[in-house]
Amino acid sequence: VLEPFHCQKKSRDVDQMLYKMYTPILWRSLSAANPFVRIHGSSILATTFPLRDPRAGKLHLKDIYNKSVMALMNLMNDDDPK
Repeated sequence: VLEPFHCQKKSRDVDQMLYKMYTPILWRSLSAANPFVRIHGSSILATTFPLRDPRAGKLHLKDIYNKSVMALMNLMNDDDPK
C-alpha cells in the first residue's frame, strides 16, 4: 500500500512524511519483546533506510544514521531464531 511513497522517497516532502509517519512506531518495534514485531520493524527500516527528516540539520542526520545502523546490527545479533 505504501510502496508508491517509498518509491518517491527522493522527494523531500515524501521523505519528511515517511519520517513523521514511521518514527513513532519504528524504534519501539525494533526493540519489542515479540520477535514478529521486530521482524516487521526490520522490514520497515530496510524499506525506508535511511529514515530521516530532510529538513533537519546535519547533527540530526548523523544521529539518525547511527541509530539506524545500530538497530540493524542489533537485529543481526538477535538471539531469536525467527
